[in-house]
Amino acid sequence: MDYRSRLEPVKTGKAVVFGIFLILAMLVGVFFLFNNKSTGIEERGVKTSATVVSVEKILKRYDVTVKYENENGEFVEANLVSRSLHPSLGSTIDVYVSPDDPYTAYSEESSVLKYVVLGLLGFIGLLGIVIVAAVNNSAKNYKLLKKSGISGECSVTNVTPVKDNNGAVSQYFVQYSFADENGNLHDGETSFDRRPPQFADRFPVVYARKSNGKYISQLIK
Repeated sequence: MDYRSRLEPVKTGKAVVFGIFLILAMLVGVFFLFNNKSTGIEERGVKTSATVVSVEKILKRYDVTVKYENENGEFVEANLVSRSLHPSLGSTIDVYVSPDDPYTAYSEESSVLKYVVLGLLGFIGLLGIVIVAAVNNSAKNYKLLKKSGISGECSVTNVTPVKDNNGAVSQYFVQYSFADENGNLHDGETSFDRRPPQFADRFPVVYARKSNGKYISQLIK
């Protein structure tokens, strides 16, 4: 019997959108990291000492105000754009102030923090690429199974419950094996949301051999 008509289509929409979102988030993050108002402030701004006169936490963000003395001997209060860990109240720090905007001060940049953020953005972008590539590969495998898949039978070799954060079983990870047209055994895996199979239960399976010699399959539930 040909079971290809019962193949379950690969759900790619949400995963692709999420992967692309991560890639775009990485690109936007890198852009703002290297192209913002603080870019080049060391060259175009004036370095001076400032005292932290106010530290206010708003949600997860810190609103810091500093006071510094300008070239005319006047004390100016400015909003601090922190490029390192936020300073403590009453501390004295070095800041850069642009002549065009005396009411905004920029703390000295922490190269360690910058590279940590850059590494995090790189991880986010890489994760997005992996997700898109995995979904694309799954879609190709489905098309191959649909076009050239061979119907057979598989046997369950292992069933593992997967629990959520509350300790409740959310699904069952199932491993199975099947023999190809030459009698060679291959492994596959799938998941069941409920009513898991038992060890040695048999199910229909559709399998195919890829151009690289690797076998792919889908258990027919």
